[in-house]
Amino acid sequence: MSIKKIWSMILILSLVMAVLVGCGEISQETVGKGLDILTQIVEEELSKAEDTGAIEENITEQETAGEGNLQVHVIDIGQGSANFIVGADGKTMLYDAGGEDSSSGRVVVDYIKSLGYEKIDVAVFTHPHADHINGAPTIFKELKVESVYYPKVTHNTKTFENFANAVQNAGLKFKTAKAGVKIPFGVTTAEIVAPLSNQYENLNDYSATVKLAWKDTSVLLTGDVEKTSEKEMIESAYDLDVDLLLVPHHGSNSSTTNAFLDKTTPAYAVISCGKDNSYGHPHKEVRARLNKRNIKTYITAELGTIIATLDGETIGFTTVPK
Repeated sequence: MSIKKIWSMILILSLVMAVLVGCGEISQETVGKGLDILTQIVEEELSKAEDTGAIEENITEQETAGEGNLQVHVIDIGQGSANFIVGADGKTMLYDAGGEDSSSGRVVVDYIKSLGYEKIDVAVFTHPHADHINGAPTIFKELKVESVYYPKVTHNTKTFENFANAVQNAGLKFKTAKAGVKIPFGVTTAEIVAPLSNQYENLNDYSATVKLAWKDTSVLLTGDVEKTSEKEMIESAYDLDVDLLLVPHHGSNSSTTNAFLDKTTPAYAVISCGKDNSYGHPHKEVRARLNKRNIKTYITAELGTIIATLDGETIGFTTVPK
């Protein structure tokens, strides 16, 4: 019996007893005994509620935690990379935030706030190139960031200096992004699968590559990894089989090898690049490899922001045109 119902009963019975006393039908002593009994019932029910409350709360948390979707927002940032991820239980992750110039930070912040978020639980920046980090100062200034992951590599540029200062000014320290690191991300599994080496000739190969999994669906976030890092991942013990691949390096032919696609076996792919960009991304060779495997491909330059929703069994896509 609920406490609300018990109090309602007490109120009704008290009124009835008051009327009966007034009419001389029962004595005041009898009323007192009746109220004592009701009070005892209330105390017993309250005790039960305290004992079961924690259990009910835990059951509710367990039930609701698994009911959400994992969403990957590939933000149309032009020639760059900015991805906002909402975990199945509402935890948030930012994976890169860079474009053609520092105004990309404003685009990312405005987009995240338009979804109703003011905080980022985890930020992952893949490598030091400007088109992946130049929006960071605005991010750290306007949004609350709880933790930040970044590989052990620096770059002698003003953009990287601004990035590092923004992290420091936010009172944060870099957590090393390297293969084997598991990122706390609520009920969604998040593991870094690259870089596997400590040193590379090409800065792109330092890219922090993250596999996200929710129930039976998964996605691989790849930054700008190129053939060297791809080969290391292929030869590693990591399970790279995913449903969705964020195509490396904006669709450059220096990445997304046949061997890498054979290892990851995605059903879907998303490419982030700018319309009519000077690099010619995505390269026709990469598109041909994707088409050969019947991988359904979405491109921000053509469709705008792309949102992939993983419900644990299937993946759906929506777009937000410019």
